[in-house]
Amino acid sequence: MTWDDPAQALRFVREVRQAVEDWPDIPDDAVDDFADAGQHTNELEAVATTPVTIGVVGEFTAGKSSVVGAILGKPDLLPVARRAATAQVTALRLRPGPDGVPTALGPDATVELLGPAELAACLTHMAEKLADDLKRSKPAVDRRPLQEFLAALAGSGTPASANPSELPAWRDPRTWQRFDAWARGALWAGPEDNEQIRGHVRELHALSDAVLSTEPSLFGTTHTLPAQEALKLADMGRPGTPGAPYPGRSPARERLDAAVLARLLRPDPEGRHEADRRRLVPPLIRRINLDVAVRPGTWAPVESGDGGAVLLDFPGLGAAGRRDDYLCQSQLKNVETILVVARGDLMGSDLAASFYGMMETQRPDQAALRDSILVAFNKWDCADVPELPDGVAATGETVTEHSDDLYSLRTDAAKLLFQRRDRMQPFSVFTALTTEGTGLDCTLRDLASPSEEEIAALGRKRLAWGRLAGRIAAADPGHHWVDQLGEYARDGGLLALRGLLARHIEEHGARLKRQTIKEQFLRTHRAWRTVDVRAGARGVAAGSPEHARIIQRFEQLRTAAERLMTGLHELRNPAKARRDGGASVLARLEERAVAQVFTWPLWGELYATLQDGVVAKAPRTDPEDVPEWVYALPEEERHEFLDNLRGRTQERQADTTAAFHEQYEKTVRSLYDDAFEQLTLWAAAWAAEQDEAFGESVAWLAEEETAVRLESLFAELPDRATTPSFRVTQLKVLARTSALASAAERGARKRAEARTEAPVGGFPQLQDHVLPWSHEYRDDPSPERRNAESSQYAVALFRDRLVASVYEQTAAAFADMLAAALAQMIGMVQENAKAVPDSLQVAQMISAAARGGAKDEEQDHGARQSLRAVLRRWEAQK
Repeated sequence: MTWDDPAQALRFVREVRQAVEDWPDIPDDAVDDFADAGQHTNELEAVATTPVTIGVVGEFTAGKSSVVGAILGKPDLLPVARRAATAQVTALRLRPGPDGVPTALGPDATVELLGPAELAACLTHMAEKLADDLKRSKPAVDRRPLQEFLAALAGSGTPASANPSELPAWRDPRTWQRFDAWARGALWAGPEDNEQIRGHVRELHALSDAVLSTEPSLFGTTHTLPAQEALKLADMGRPGTPGAPYPGRSPARERLDAAVLARLLRPDPEGRHEADRRRLVPPLIRRINLDVAVRPGTWAPVESGDGGAVLLDFPGLGAAGRRDDYLCQSQLKNVETILVVARGDLMGSDLAASFYGMMETQRPDQAALRDSILVAFNKWDCADVPELPDGVAATGETVTEHSDDLYSLRTDAAKLLFQRRDRMQPFSVFTALTTEGTGLDCTLRDLASPSEEEIAALGRKRLAWGRLAGRIAAADPGHHWVDQLGEYARDGGLLALRGLLARHIEEHGARLKRQTIKEQFLRTHRAWRTVDVRAGARGVAAGSPEHARIIQRFEQLRTAAERLMTGLHELRNPAKARRDGGASVLARLEERAVAQVFTWPLWGELYATLQDGVVAKAPRTDPEDVPEWVYALPEEERHEFLDNLRGRTQERQADTTAAFHEQYEKTVRSLYDDAFEQLTLWAAAWAAEQDEAFGESVAWLAEEETAVRLESLFAELPDRATTPSFRVTQLKVLARTSALASAAERGARKRAEARTEAPVGGFPQLQDHVLPWSHEYRDDPSPERRNAESSQYAVALFRDRLVASVYEQTAAAFADMLAAALAQMIGMVQENAKAVPDSLQVAQMISAAARGGAKDEEQDHGARQSLRAVLRRWEAQK
């Protein structure tokens, strides 16, 4: 039994509903949980019964509807025109038809109207886009009334949240009267150079006019009507005529109630109600649902065992209005597969990029969004077959360079697919209709009126693409053009496009659907567990074993938290940071500093220059390559010159601390890294100690029943400034000290990485002649000088100063990182420890809160036993 199986999910839904069917009165503090669990159950049923959904979007007149029809075996299944034929979101619910019967629409359809929340959100979206347009293209227009209008929409909410005695702003005629006055004066009084903005205003006006004319009880309802009447609604254009005056509002118009709507949805061959139908119904439509019986063998997903599929045909990009943008965004966010139909006869537009930008706002997961998109380039019969110069090999890249159409195709596809070139296909409905063996249930003349020459030209171009695909296969067999152009040459790309969609649905859509079912299954099961536990939360009788257990757990948590806080404050002194109960971390760093400094090889070189307690006289051998003119100098000048040459090669080695600086830096860096390692090891050891102290509390808080019961008990607190669920979260975080240690390590690492290198300052006296001896007195120093030049004392003093400096630098780094980590941990502990006194307070209140609890528990036990049995059985089989 798997929790991602639609059949198992529906079985769980049936069992849960049967288990709670005869429940007694639900406790007041469990009413919301019961409603929430019921909502989750309905959502689980919906996702388990909803087939995989494919959204089809495309540019204006890209031929989306004919592409959808061709996939289903009948290109003229939906209205097809050279204008924007699809004005509504149209859902095709696919099912296998009878054997041998062509694909056809069912006799009836349903029309879903926008609900109150959707209408409020849609109107707000349209007004916000209008404000953006004005800011960008008409900055001189006074937008303050529009901003006030937006504020009114945002503050009104939906009927569920608004004051029932007041109309929400989006349904209040006064709101729209103010909008009308502003729009008429600001946008219709000036020159007619803002027709696009006026078009958006007309669309907003049309939707608001329909809203004001409709009984609120109709919002969110679904209505049945003949399929052909539904197609007429889907084909109705958008409101307004370019250059027309600002539309008026007539309060005398007929009110749209259930009876009027039923009349407007019936066939009207004489057109008596056409004006009212066009004015009132299309703006309110959420989507139109059509049943399609597909000829068996046409397309595999229709006959799959996962409930078939639903195809959503969206209004064309570029011709779509702001209302359509909102509907596309809201309904595409849950679509598993998105087929973008691009125009093969007019590539290079920015609509593909605009569409991707629109979808990014609804799907923040970029990888998932990219993984859901496929691209079909329709009307590829209009593309030109490239001709290569003689002697040029027909590799994929060479062909692309010599073809503007192929180059544009790949560039446009990259805006949506990035590097997934296997997810695009050149396609042509016209070419498929002129190719034998495609099984399409209409002819080219059902869609257009081509001449015989035009039909013959389609065939010649198809064969030419086939020859080019063959040349690419010979020169560059692995290139994607080989299959894509070859498939186009076979049947206009029809079978390839069907296969591309079918594979994506199977590999991505069906997998995503099962994942969604599993996630909703878990949420539903958890919600009913909450109901089961919370319904009995008041049954914790004073003095009962459960009561005593809760008191004991709270006391353990309080004791451990107090020890934790005390220990953290003590550790503000870095010297108290110890590992494994032994020496402190800083003491170990000091030992490492002594060990490393004392082993420097430079000390041996320094001692080699000492004789009888003083530095050996430096050899007076002349340096090599001394110019002859030097020996002609007076003796004093000659000695000074030679001494300077010797000093550069010998005195710097024997009479300066510079030789030690490089080794000093290496040692400090090494110990600095060691300090960070010691800190992370200390944090892990400290966390292990605390985990042991908190272990039982962690296990108790991890139990699902504990969290639910504690939330119910916390609801009894008189102070509800903090939500019960947040208090439970505080307890869980407090008990998970390993998370605190991880925070300490992250804090220390961030602190360490913020520095480009270890702190290597503090080197003692980085200059020449700072050692207590000098070559200046190399002949026979006086006794006073000899005492000052005592090698043992001088070297030891200098070495001790180096050790102290190394330790000071590394210890300071450790203390700095530890302080930062502890500050973060102490803040977390102090914040989350606030829940502990509340927990103890609740524990003491249990007696009062549980009066009669034992009796209630006994009465409710039988009612809840059936649900509990169902939940435990499914949990055991998970």
